Amino acid sequence: MNKRYVRLRELASTKDRPGRYPVNPSTIWRWVAAGTFPRPYRFGDLAAWAEDELDEHDRAAAVRPTVKPMSELGRASVAKRRAKATA
Repeated sequence: MNKRYVRLRELASTKDRPGRYPVNPSTIWRWVAAGTFPRPYRFGDLAAWAEDELDEHDRAAAVRPTVKPMSELGRASVAKRRAKATA
């Protein structure tokens, strides 16, 4: 069975064309660098993602909580207020 590969222009959205994800191409690369998105395969100068790996990533992301725990949110907002007060 042949693997299907998806190029960046099919993944990310632009003004003129919707993609698989409603994000800018640079966001895809930011996710890859952060380790939260599958790494692409390189074919010379071309980068492409295996569609089955993207499907697996989407399934895993669907069950992953997207909201930070309240303890983390509280710490961040307190730190922001303190930094603002001392500035």
